[in-house]
Amino acid sequence: MRLLEDIRIERMLTLALFGVALAVRLALFATEMGDQRHGSAEIYGSTALGFYNDGELTFREDEILHIREVPDNRSGDYRKFFVAGDRTIFTEFLPGPAVVLGILWKIVPWYTFAPYLILQIVLEAALIAWFYWVVSRYQRLLALLTALVMVVNIATIKRTLMMGYDFWPQFSVLVIFLGSLQLLREGRGAGRHVVLGVIIGLTFWFRNITTLLPFFLCGVVILTLKLRRYHRQRYALMRAAALMVPIALSLVLVSVYRHEVTGSYRPTRSTFWHTFFAGVGQFSNPYGVENRDASVWELGKRLNPGLAQYELGQMYRMPDSPYEQTLAQEARNFIREQPGLFLRNTIYRVGIMISPLLYQSGDLVPARLAGMLVPLGYLMVPLWLLGMFALYKEQKLIFLVAATIYGYFFLTFGWFYVVGRVILPFLFISVLVYLNGVAWIWHRIAGAEVDDRS
Repeated sequence: MRLLEDIRIERMLTLALFGVALAVRLALFATEMGDQRHGSAEIYGSTALGFYNDGELTFREDEILHIREVPDNRSGDYRKFFVAGDRTIFTEFLPGPAVVLGILWKIVPWYTFAPYLILQIVLEAALIAWFYWVVSRYQRLLALLTALVMVVNIATIKRTLMMGYDFWPQFSVLVIFLGSLQLLREGRGAGRHVVLGVIIGLTFWFRNITTLLPFFLCGVVILTLKLRRYHRQRYALMRAAALMVPIALSLVLVSVYRHEVTGSYRPTRSTFWHTFFAGVGQFSNPYGVENRDASVWELGKRLNPGLAQYELGQMYRMPDSPYEQTLAQEARNFIREQPGLFLRNTIYRVGIMISPLLYQSGDLVPARLAGMLVPLGYLMVPLWLLGMFALYKEQKLIFLVAATIYGYFFLTFGWFYVVGRVILPFLFISVLVYLNGVAWIWHRIAGAEVDDRS
């Protein structure tokens, strides 16, 4: 009876978290916060018009300007902006948001960005509820506290309510984290692994910062844990294959699509080395470059005067542009000639990912508070270390999955570029880790139990 009562309570809490998270986001969506747009928003809107009307991923500059003039994300009817003929193939970003928006317009008679944003709202509320349902199997109280922070985390909510692609990395990391924990704990059949793989694979069409994470996770954690858990290599390999085949297939399809529209198989945007030097500009550097697109573009033109005949927007649409090639060569020079500076920047970025309060650009913490919170940010670093230690001692499965996700971001972005949209996808893990650190301290000082789940 006690077990049945616990399950009933957890189901009620899960539903309550979903309802509250949904209500909070819908309420904020009705305010000015629901009118945010990423720089990609209007081109996605125009491309969605092309997909909606003729099934092609194409756009027009005049449609982009008309959409930009609409004062909010809820009013108007974008269909009246559509112009057939003389359309440009969409190449700058991955096509997922445009495709989803075009499909939603065929289902819901609301021809603005609103249906897409509401979809993101519902998905995030569901993920918060799923987070509690899964993690409460390991740590009930800390799972609830973390979920409550996720419900009201304005930094994350702002991304969810912003038209663009920044919602999808946090969606991807949550799905990978929770799906891995659930499948590894419960040992579900191959069908569940395939479903999880399909969902993860679909995110590759929206944003590319987590593209290699599932491969990293599978190689380092999933296969290892299944071999240990079941002691049957064939079983583990079959389950790993069931997860990874749809993921690999999706990545191949994205690469083929990108080759068709850009001539390059690289399944990412066309601004890789541009972003690298934006990362160099985050800290003092010998180039005098700043963390701004215009500043990096000026650096490119100094390095290659021939770029003066182009505009930066043209370079965004060319994966192997002369601009990217110039910056790629200079990046190799920078790493070879300034190894100490490169290492310093990497350490700084890892520190920022461990303790986001050290990040002062204003897109995680209000700019007026960022400076005052830096001392607290330094204290968060040992708290994070304590939290990871506590997870290692008491919840090894959570520790291994979390450590793998952290390791992926440290290795792929520590040397590259760190801003709010890089930190936010795994911020929920950091909150859980901090709370484990606090619980570990409380347990040692007061002799209290860390949680009522072992």
